[in-house]
Amino acid sequence: MPVTTLQLDHIIRELGLVKERVTAWDSKIEARAALVENKVVKQGVKILREENKVLKQDVDVLQKKNNKLEEDVKTNRTNILKLDRRTLVNEARDKLRDEFSFTQDQLNPFKYPGEPGEKLKAAANFVLSHLPRTEQPKLSLNAVKTILNKFAPTD
Repeated sequence: MPVTTLQLDHIIRELGLVKERVTAWDSKIEARAALVENKVVKQGVKILREENKVLKQDVDVLQKKNNKLEEDVKTNRTNILKLDRRTLVNEARDKLRDEFSFTQDQLNPFKYPGEPGEKLKAAANFVLSHLPRTEQPKLSLNAVKTILNKFAPTD
């Protein structure tokens, strides 16, 4: 059957309407795809934020552990220094007793007359004055006081 111009015009209009509907559907499909993609991205961001929150908590825990370890290191260093100082003081006192023949009583500030500060000074002056002349310049009054102040009778 032959097609008339009027029928062709009608078919063309129908094709135009179909084309418009297809374009509208394409736009809707793209919009929905963008929404789905946006939703997926938002979910991904939400997951990453949760992971970041957990990581921050882990960092906080590790920071607290690190701070505790730093305190422990500082305490240990202080204790080691105190121990080293005590060892040096004990060695110095032993040297005074063993090499320079001071008695325990002569090295014990509590055996001297006077107030506690005066007893320590008197003991230090006694030790300094009874050291050989070659050894006297090696020790100050304060050094001898430190050595004698840490006196702990071993008897």
